[in-house]
Amino acid sequence: MREILFDYFRKQEKLIIYGCGNNGRFLQWLLERYNIAIDFWCDSNESFWDKNIGGVKCISPQRLSSYENAVVIISIYNYKEVLPRLQKYQFQKILTWDDIGFLYDKLYQYPKEIEDYRQKELKQVPDLKQRLQNNLRFKNIHKDKRCFIIGNGPSVREQNLSVLSDEITFTVNQMARSSKFTDIHTNYHLWADAHFFKTELTCEGDYELLYVIRHLPENVECFFPYESAHEYIEKYELEKNIHVNYYSSNAMVGEEEMIDFTTYIRGGYTVVQYAIRLAVYMGFKEIYILGCECTTIQNVINARLAEYTSNTHCYDIDEKEKERARRMYFELPMQAYYQSELGVLEEYRKLKKYCDNNHIRIVNCTPGGLLEEIPRISYEEVMNMILRQ
Repeated sequence: MREILFDYFRKQEKLIIYGCGNNGRFLQWLLERYNIAIDFWCDSNESFWDKNIGGVKCISPQRLSSYENAVVIISIYNYKEVLPRLQKYQFQKILTWDDIGFLYDKLYQYPKEIEDYRQKELKQVPDLKQRLQNNLRFKNIHKDKRCFIIGNGPSVREQNLSVLSDEITFTVNQMARSSKFTDIHTNYHLWADAHFFKTELTCEGDYELLYVIRHLPENVECFFPYESAHEYIEKYELEKNIHVNYYSSNAMVGEEEMIDFTTYIRGGYTVVQYAIRLAVYMGFKEIYILGCECTTIQNVINARLAEYTSNTHCYDIDEKEKERARRMYFELPMQAYYQSELGVLEEYRKLKKYCDNNHIRIVNCTPGGLLEEIPRISYEEVMNMILRQ
C-alpha cells in the first residue's frame, strides 16, 4: 500500500499538505526519504503564511483556488472541520489522515527512522533543543520519593490540602484560582492546553488568564508546551515573573519508550498526564493523584448548553471565564470531544502500565469521577499515613 501511494504521489502535478503540525512535518520527512517533494504547505494559522517550513512555502487557504488539480493531504486528525473549506475550491483529490495514517503506524517497526526524524525536527528549532537540554537538571532530582499531583476537579474543594504543605506537589492549569492553592505550597506547575496561549487577547477572559499565569508564585518551577506557548511567553515577557521551563511532545514517541524531558516525550490528552510523565522523569517511586475526575466532556456539554458553572472545577469561575470557555468549546465538533475523552482514559491505562513496568506505584485518590484505569485509594487513608510519619 505504501508503494502504491507513493507512486501515485510521484505522478501528480502538485502535492500540498494541509496542516503544519507534527503529522504534517512527519509526512514531509517521510516523503523526502522516498524522493517525493511537496510543493506547498497550507494552514489556517496566518502566522505560517509565506514562511518556509522545511524548505517549503506555506500558503493561505484562500490561495488554494490556484491549484485545483493538486492533491491535498489533510494531515490533522480532525479533518472533518477542514473538508468543507477544500470542497468549495472544487478539489477532486483530497486525502485525509484516515487515508494515510497507516504510514505513521508502520514506522514504529523502524526505530532508527524514528530517531532520525526526531533529530531532524530538533535541529529545525535550535532554541527548543537548548530549552529541552535544560531539563536535565530535573532528572532523578527526587529519586525514590513520593509526590502528589493535584488536578482541578471539584473533589479538591472538600479535601484538606494543608496536610500536603510539606510534601512535593504538582499543580496544573488554573489551580491558582482555587482558595486551596496557598495551602499546598506547590513545587511544580504545568500547563498543557494550547487554547490558553493565544497571542492575541480577544476577550476579558483571555486577559484574566494572563493575569493568573503571570502571578504564579516566584519559587515554583513552571512547565509549558513549547510549540503552543513560547510565542505567548515571549510576547508577554512572562519570564520576568515566573520560572519558565518547556517540554515538547511528539506523536512519534511510543508508549513504552523511556520518558526523557531533554527530548520529545509522548503526547498526552490532559495536563495531569504530562505531570505524571514529569514525575516519572524526576525519579518519584510513589505518585498520588487528586482531583482527577476526567469530566472535561461534561464541561464541553455544559458550555455548549450555556450551563457552564463552577461545579466541575475546584475553583470558582466568573462570567469572563465562562465566556472564554464557551468560545473554546465550540471550536471542534462534538464527535471530536467524545473521541478525545476515550483517548484520555486509554492514555491513563498506558501510563499505569508504564509505571508498573518501571516499579513505580501510582494511585488515584479522587473520590468518584470517571478514572478507573488507575487503582484507587481514599484520600483519608493517605492523610492518615502522612500524619503518622
